[in-house]
Amino acid sequence: MKKTGVIAAVAAAVLVSTLPAAGASGLSALSDEFGDPASLAKWQVFQGDLQDGVESRYDVGATTPGQLTIVPGRSWWFGDTRAFFLSESVRGDFKATMLVQATGKQTPLPTANWSLSGILVRQPTSDRTRESWVSLRSGVVGGSPVFERKTTRTSRSELVLTSAKPGWVELRIARLGPKFVLLYRYPGDRWRLHWVYTRFDLPAQLQVGIDAFTGDEDTKADLVSHVDYFRFAATAVPTKLRKGYLAGRVGIGKLLPYLVR
Repeated sequence: MKKTGVIAAVAAAVLVSTLPAAGASGLSALSDEFGDPASLAKWQVFQGDLQDGVESRYDVGATTPGQLTIVPGRSWWFGDTRAFFLSESVRGDFKATMLVQATGKQTPLPTANWSLSGILVRQPTSDRTRESWVSLRSGVVGGSPVFERKTTRTSRSELVLTSAKPGWVELRIARLGPKFVLLYRYPGDRWRLHWVYTRFDLPAQLQVGIDAFTGDEDTKADLVSHVDYFRFAATAVPTKLRKGYLAGRVGIGKLLPYLVR
């Protein structure tokens, strides 16, 4: 790497590690309970790559009152390939939480392979070689309910699947500087820590929101993503504790009481 590249990388790392928490009032204003179709106007809509030329359909309240419903065309988020994404622009630390259920069009579970919907935190870019993001999703792969966590850096994706229960689930990604904490919770259960990604490369300003895709390694699309809400909030982690965590002096367990509120 050239000297200028090293300097830029170090500067980016310092910037991200010292990002202040975003204002609580500003973050909460981005939240959406999907009770009003007009709220869709504040979301940025990205259709992605249409593998079969079919755009994803989405509505608030028309299919199910009080919900966002997404029916994606055959598509996927992987490497430099893009899919459906509703996003808002967020700077600094945040908690992003959604309540989601993945079904098929006529069945309780999707019948197409790699049918997933969840939270995507992405660096804005129009350059396919620079796709960089972190995600947490639920849905079906290989006929079984799963969680998919994925990290993509300059269009190279690494993913891990773990078993899940069918039905509604809350997903959450919390940002603390370069740390992205992934959590999930089933209705009536407690929050569970899923994973923590460290991404010094991701900038202060990110696109945060809802994705949905279906049909990779398959011949058809079959997913309906039912989203009850998408909420933004401040992490509320005290400054001293945040600094200790980012410096490696404090474990994630000390932060969880704030991140699961």
